[in-house]
Amino acid sequence: MRQKKLQIVLYALLIVIPLLWVLCILFCNGYKFDLSILVPAWNDEVGWHNQVSAVIEYGHPLGYYGYNGTHAQVGTWGAWGVAPLLPYALFGKLFGWGFSSMAWANIAFLCLAMLLLVIMTKPSVGQTLWLLLLYSGSFITIGYSMTSMSEGLRYSLAIVLTGGLIWMERHTRTTEKLSKKEMGSCVVLGVFLLYAIQVYLVFVLALPVYCWYILRRIHLREKQSRRKRGFLYAGKFLAIIFITGVVTVVSNKMVTAVCAPYVDSTITTIFKTISERGLYQGACFFLDNFFQNLRTVDLFSIFSMASDTYGILSWFFVNYLVLLFALLLHILKHRRRLVQNRSYCYEAAFFMTGFLIGYCALYTGQEWTLCRGINTGLLMGAIYLAFADKKENLKLVLILLTFFEITAIWGYYSSMADERFAVSQNLTRAEAEKETLQELIKLDADAAPWDNTVATYGTVDFRYLVLPAGYGSNYMLDFWINESAGYAVITQGEWHTEEMKNRLVRKGHKVLLEDEYFVVLQNERLSNGKE
Repeated sequence: MRQKKLQIVLYALLIVIPLLWVLCILFCNGYKFDLSILVPAWNDEVGWHNQVSAVIEYGHPLGYYGYNGTHAQVGTWGAWGVAPLLPYALFGKLFGWGFSSMAWANIAFLCLAMLLLVIMTKPSVGQTLWLLLLYSGSFITIGYSMTSMSEGLRYSLAIVLTGGLIWMERHTRTTEKLSKKEMGSCVVLGVFLLYAIQVYLVFVLALPVYCWYILRRIHLREKQSRRKRGFLYAGKFLAIIFITGVVTVVSNKMVTAVCAPYVDSTITTIFKTISERGLYQGACFFLDNFFQNLRTVDLFSIFSMASDTYGILSWFFVNYLVLLFALLLHILKHRRRLVQNRSYCYEAAFFMTGFLIGYCALYTGQEWTLCRGINTGLLMGAIYLAFADKKENLKLVLILLTFFEITAIWGYYSSMADERFAVSQNLTRAEAEKETLQELIKLDADAAPWDNTVATYGTVDFRYLVLPAGYGSNYMLDFWINESAGYAVITQGEWHTEEMKNRLVRKGHKVLLEDEYFVVLQNERLSNGKE
C-alpha cells in the first residue's frame, strides 16, 4: 500500500515537473510565480505568436509570411507551415490568447505529454525517479518551455511518441496476437506519428522503429532453416526501408508545399545537385554539409561557460556526445545479454545517433538550431534509458551528466527570465500603439494576400506584437524593396531607417506614421485601389 501511494505521488510529480521547473526558475530570479512575464522576446517568437493569432482570428494569416518576397506554394504560412500552429490555435480558442499564452501552452503540452507517458507505460517507482532526474537535466527542454517557440510542442510530441513506442514494444513482444483494441491503438499511434512528421520532418526516424515493432509479429516456426529466416529478415528490412523512404518523400513534399522557404532546403539542394551534377557530387555535398554542421559547435568554447554565449551550447553538445559514446560502448560490451533481455539501449542509441546524423546532414548548422534540434533525440533516448532494466556503468554517467547540467545552466535560465521580464515591462507602452496601427493598416479578408502583407525592414522584436492580428510579415533580410506588399514597416532608430524610408517613398510608398517605434508606409498601388 505504501509503495502504491509513493508511486501515485511520483506520477503526480512527473506530470507537473515541466510546470514546477519553470516556477522554480522564476521564483529563484525574484519574479515569484509570475508566468505572465513569459512573453515573446525574439523575432522568431514574435513570428510564431502572430501567426497563431492569425489562425485564431481568421483561420489563417491573411497575408504572406516569408523572406525576401518568398511565400508558400499553398497557403500563407511561414517557414514551418500550418501543422505546428494548430495545437496552439486550439489552446488559444479554449483559454484565450495573450502575450504569454504560447509559453503557457508549451508548459501545458509538456505536462499533458507526461500524463500520456504515464498512462501508456505505467513506469515503476525506479523508472519514474529516472524520468524525473533525466527531465531535470534536460536544460534545453526546460529553457524552451519558457519561450514562444514551437520547441515545446516538438518535445511534447517526442515524449508521447516514445511512450507509444514503448507501449507497442511491450505488447508486440509479449502478445502472440494483438486484440482489436491493441490494433486500433497501433493505428492511432501511426496517425499521430504522421502528424508529428508534418510538425518536424526528423520524426520520420521513429517510423523504422514503429514498423519493426509491427513486423516482428511476422515470424517463421522454430524448425525453419536459417536461410528462410535470413530471407524473412531481409524482407522485413527492405519493407521498412521502402515504407520509410516513401513516407519521407511524401511528407517532405507536403511540408515544403505549405512552408515559405528561407533558402532552399538541404534535401532539395541534394536532389538538385544529383540531378544536375551526378550522384558523386551529390554525395560530396551531403558529406560536406554534414561535417560543416558538426563544426558549428566549438567544443573549446565550453570553458567560457557564460550563460548567454557559445559556451552553454558546447556544454550541451559535449554532454550529448559523452552520453552517446558511453551508450554505444555499453551496447558493444553487453550486446548478447542486451538482446536476450530486450533492453531499450538499442532504441536509445538509434534515436540519439539518428537525430545527430540526420540533423547535421540535412538541416542548418546554426548553433542554437542544431542543439535544440538534436535535443529531441536526446529526450527520446533518455526516456528509453529510463525504462532500460540494466544500466550498470551507464548509471554513473547519467547521474553525473544530470548533476552537471542542473548546476551549470542557472545563468542561462536567469538570463532568459531577465530578458522576458524586461520585455514584459515595455508591453504596456507598446500596447498604446496597437489601436493606432489597426487604424492605419487595413486588413481585408477578401483581399489578395499581398495586400495584407507587411514588408518588414530591420530588427523584429516585441514591438511587432502590436501589429494587427492576421497580417502577413515578409522579412526583407537583404533590404531590397518589396513592391508587391501592401505595407512596409521599418524598425525605428536603426542605421538604415531614414535611408529605407526614402527609398520606399521613391518607389511609390507614402508615409502613414513615423513615431518612436516604427515608420509605417503604404504602397500607393494599394492606396489608389482603395480610393
